[in-house]
Amino acid sequence: MKNTQILSAGRKAFVAGLALSTVLSFSSLNTFASTTEPQTEPVQAKIVQVGKSLNFNVVVDKVANQKLTILIKDSENNEVHRDYVKVSTAKFGRTYDLSMLSDGTYTFEVVRNGKDVETKTFEIKTKVETVRDVTVASRQ
Repeated sequence: MKNTQILSAGRKAFVAGLALSTVLSFSSLNTFASTTEPQTEPVQAKIVQVGKSLNFNVVVDKVANQKLTILIKDSENNEVHRDYVKVSTAKFGRTYDLSMLSDGTYTFEVVRNGKDVETKTFEIKTKVETVRDVTVASRQ
C-alpha cells in the first residue's frame, strides 16, 4: 500500500510540474508575441507647393526604418507617379517637379503600411495671355 501512495505522490508531482511548465510556456509565448509587434508613432507629413511653381516639397517626420509610398493620382484616380521609399532616418524629404503634367486635378498621397498619412489635392491650369500690339503706319 505504501508503494501505491508513493506512486500517486510521484504522479502528483509530475502532473504539477507539467502544469507549471505549460503555464510558463504560454506566458513566455504571450510575452514574446506582445514584444514583437512594432510600436509606431503617428507619422506627420506635409505637402507644400514651392512658391507659384509646379514643384512640391513632400516632408515626412517620424518614419525611421519604415517604408513609404508616395503617389500622385489624376482626377480619375489613375496613378501618374509612384515612389517607394525606404527611410533610414527620422525625417524624409523630396521635391517633385510636376511641370510635365497636363492641365487637370491631381492628388498627392503619402502612404505608410497601406494607410493614407496625408493627402493634398491641387489643380494645374495653364493661363494663356493674349498680347496684341498695334502699329500705326505713318504716311510721308
